[in-house]
Amino acid sequence: MKILNYITIIFRIIFFTKFKFIRPKKVEVLFYDQGIIFNQIISQHLKKYKISVLKARFEELNLYVIIKIFFKFKFLNGLSFFQNYVIEYCKLSDPKIIISSSLLDKKILVSKKYLNKKTSIILVQKFPLNEDYFKSFNKKYTIDYFFVFDKKSLKIIKKYFISKYIKIGSYRNNTVSIKKNKRKNKNILLISGFRENFVTQNPTNEWELNIHHEKKVLGILSKIYIKNSKFKVLLKPNNNKQIYLNFMKCDKKILISNDGNPYSQIDKFDIVITLNNGTMGYEALSRGIKHLQIPKKEFKQSNNFYVFDKEINYNNLKKFIIFYSNITNKKFFQICRKKKIDIFVFDYGNSILKNCLNKNLF
Repeated sequence: MKILNYITIIFRIIFFTKFKFIRPKKVEVLFYDQGIIFNQIISQHLKKYKISVLKARFEELNLYVIIKIFFKFKFLNGLSFFQNYVIEYCKLSDPKIIISSSLLDKKILVSKKYLNKKTSIILVQKFPLNEDYFKSFNKKYTIDYFFVFDKKSLKIIKKYFISKYIKIGSYRNNTVSIKKNKRKNKNILLISGFRENFVTQNPTNEWELNIHHEKKVLGILSKIYIKNSKFKVLLKPNNNKQIYLNFMKCDKKILISNDGNPYSQIDKFDIVITLNNGTMGYEALSRGIKHLQIPKKEFKQSNNFYVFDKEINYNNLKKFIIFYSNITNKKFFQICRKKKIDIFVFDYGNSILKNCLNKNLF
């Protein structure tokens, strides 16, 4: 398997990698990995600092760094070429902060002990975790700060990291202010997980199987809310509506396009329904919106009261949804508190994250 991975990497480098020959500039903040949305959001809080990106997926390689590695005989230190590349790049950039949302990339985690002690490595959680997420880890890694969603995430992360942990909720969710839905109209929004590349004749992984699950649930919900404008489906960004319609066989009038800012849409609804352990359901709760989850049985990861746990059919789903449609928001969140549901912090403007980053730069 390792040989196959190396062959894949070499192929990618030969045909897709861009090469630079310039010494990396010294910066105050180094983003590890080209996480475009993550980098854009976090860089808004760091406008007054010098920032650069270490592209970690072989989109770009710096020949200056590679030559440095060979002249220093770094290939004899027992570390892989790519591990040495990351360490050398970080040393040349000499940032005060290295920040990333790539939680599984051991190259940056291993780098901590080789870098300037004044350099802080910071990780930021970007989606819900489960107990198996870090199964490839065989040791704990030490980093400076880890920004997490909630207590559940923290419990998992503590098994694999030694760090200072700070709960901030979802950094993406925190960028958009809450617009209260004053109409009390019991509108229901289903969050789609569909992507065109998940369509296959022989589905095997969780995401491929989930679009068939979505088709089944959507078919039932469409019957429950037939000819009713209260029910809508929010697509993923850049999804082709026609391809979705061809696969799901639903009414195009219920579809809402996603412009990359789903929060302005979900604030209009009384209930947000998700079909898996996706981030947006938890974000809806943090925004004061009732959330119901209807997972595929084998992918169920929670026993929370708002998670559907019966056979998926018309009568069971109708009873479940109507019950929670009819209780008030106040009552719903009273149940959450009574059952000690761990709801994400909503920190508009990411002030907690911003203050910590700035504190590390002074």
